[in-house]
Amino acid sequence: MSDYENNTHLQGIERASDELIERIRSKGRTVIIAKPDSDDFKYLEYTGAEANVGDEGLKHIIVRENPSKAALLEEFVLVCRLMSASYKVAITSHGGNIMLSIFSFATAI
Repeated sequence: MSDYENNTHLQGIERASDELIERIRSKGRTVIIAKPDSDDFKYLEYTGAEANVGDEGLKHIIVRENPSKAALLEEFVLVCRLMSASYKVAITSHGGNIMLSIFSFATAI
């Protein structure tokens, strides 16, 4: 059993509907359902995550089969916030490793 399966209390309760997945896809995101033995699945297992966002344009959301609504929305909202006017996102590659740098332009009020 993986760490993810052992920590069921960390998983979201309500499952993401097919309609929600399609609505997120309609916003220009690719939602990838990670199948067992795929590299995406192995990555989620390694990180112990239910979902993760990736690629250089932050357009791909990788989820486990039957993902929770909370996990899917968390990744979608994260990218929306990063791409908002209050943040500048720089993605660079160093020796094959991708690095994401986030610069906040928010001012203290």
